[in-house]
Amino acid sequence: MNKRAFTLIEVLVVIGIIAILAGMGMSVAKPVMEKGKKSRATTEIVALESALERYKMDNGDYPAPESAPNTETDGDPESESYIAASQVLFQALCGRKNYKEAAEGTVYFEARVTQVDKQSRLSKEEITYLIDPWDHAYGYRKNENDSGMNPGFFDLWSTAGMKEIEENKKWLGNWRP
Repeated sequence: MNKRAFTLIEVLVVIGIIAILAGMGMSVAKPVMEKGKKSRATTEIVALESALERYKMDNGDYPAPESAPNTETDGDPESESYIAASQVLFQALCGRKNYKEAAEGTVYFEARVTQVDKQSRLSKEEITYLIDPWDHAYGYRKNENDSGMNPGFFDLWSTAGMKEIEENKKWLGNWRP
């Protein structure tokens, strides 16, 4: 009887070729995923801008956090100023303090579960804040007439996964030319 089967060498060659092709595919996937995150962040910033404008029409002004990050000096999206400002943004636009609560006020922006911090998804005690696709708090500040990137307006941005102020040229925001 003549049996035909693959030799160990042939199987190893096929596994090696599959590994090489998978590695090539993975190296292409990372930039595509990064581009997708940037696109999602840009879309979310535009939606939040629109919600802030509706908030201003109803309330006469933009929400103003007590402590707001500065685009010139604060580059860490995990800092207290980013989180506090993003909490104010969530509360003002979503009409509630926590993602699990029902809205008590006017809802200007309906946040999806992927747009809020992980801690508040699990607990009713945590105060919710909005996060970008890199799981960092969005930067937000209400500007006076002579401050910020948009004087007399507001700045809203994502650090695009970066944590250093020197990289702020790559941030995504509502900067006006």
